[in-house]
Order: sequence, then C-alpha cells, then structure tokens
Amino acid sequence: MNIFKQPYTLRRYKSQQWVKGYARSEYEDSTFMLDVQPAGDSVEVNTDGRRVARRLTVYSDFPIKTEDQEKGTKADRILVDGTWYTCTSCAKWRNTILAHYECSFAAVPETETPR
Repeated sequence: MNIFKQPYTLRRYKSQQWVKGYARSEYEDSTFMLDVQPAGDSVEVNTDGRRVARRLTVYSDFPIKTEDQEKGTKADRILVDGTWYTCTSCAKWRNTILAHYECSFAAVPETETPR
C-alpha cells in the first residue's frame, strides 16, 4: 500500500573490479518509494565500551539485493536520517493479495560509511 511509503535513496552497487590491487565498486543512487520501519537496536558491551547496532525493516514492491560473493556485488544500501544501512536479507511475501518484499537492514559501521 502506498499510503505508508515515502521517498528514500537506495544505493545499488555494480560488480566489483580490482584497480591497482584495490577493490572498487561503482554504484548508482536512485530514489524509491519504500515503507521503512525501525526493527530495534541491539547493544553490545565489550572492553572497548558500548556499541549499538541499529536495524530497519523495509517493505517494497521490488526485490532489494543482498551481498553476492559469486557475482562480486555489495548489498544495496538505504539512506535514512543521515545513516546508511545495508541489506542483510530480502524475502517475497506471497500469501496475501498485497504481495511484497520484506527486507532487513543493518546500520553500516562508521568505519565503512561512504563520504
């Protein structure tokens, strides 16, 4: 249903290439109408301190790609409130008249955040 959807930036990566010994992935940013919901945060406490892992559930009318090691492509990413999240799973729900995809996203660590 479109009443819950809002425009979000989705980053889709192309196949990885090696340039002078470094992995490089080109990408394309597009805007899509998606239903984005918080899925809760998990807190990890270790000797370095506390670390919060933020998660989202995204509902879409099309599949969102996860990482594919065979093809050498990174998972799609979504930008929500200034934070990038990477797709960790995507499944099609066919059991209702409103067939859709339900995708899980995890916040990208600050060390991997695109600039």
